[in-house]
Amino acid sequence: MKNYDFFLALISILLLALIGTVSLYGTGYSWLASLNDPDWTSSFLYSWYLERMNNIAAPLVILLVIVLGLCIPKRLLSRTMMLLVSGLILAFGFSLALLSQPLHGLAFILAIGIIIQLIVLILLILRVGVLHFEREGFLASFGSSLLHLGFVAFLADFILLQDWYYHLTIFWISASLIVLGSIFSFYSSEITKTLSRKK
Repeated sequence: MKNYDFFLALISILLLALIGTVSLYGTGYSWLASLNDPDWTSSFLYSWYLERMNNIAAPLVILLVIVLGLCIPKRLLSRTMMLLVSGLILAFGFSLALLSQPLHGLAFILAIGIIIQLIVLILLILRVGVLHFEREGFLASFGSSLLHLGFVAFLADFILLQDWYYHLTIFWISASLIVLGSIFSFYSSEITKTLSRKK
């Protein structure tokens, strides 16, 4: 399980780094284009730019959704059951994408991921001892749960909810979850020591 966790974490970090690089490139390109032509968003170049960026980012986002689909169920299930459940979730998502629309398949996988992660978070807060985390300690586990929930919510917002009225609200919620999750996950021992000294 440790090797499995390590490779999933490594792949997730690599994909996030690539998506971040693509986003920085796209932001820089758009900024420079707007300096040269303030009305460039009304030209054919903007449509070409959006299509090119989507073609670059889409495979990376899909791979990240798949990795998260393999990662999240491991908190609740044994390795054998986790692989089986993850395989079923991904198979159904791909079937839905082929039979309906690709976005429907991604929406299903992301919705299942959010539901599972919310269940994990609730069980963790209630201190129900059926969860599997790589690191021990409540704060580290809590941070990991917030981090995963934030990533899934961010992807759902990025892929599915860009035209929704509450798009920015979901974005800031997911960003806050990622920041808080990172703090609790990576600095859990320091926080615990600080709280112990205050007591």
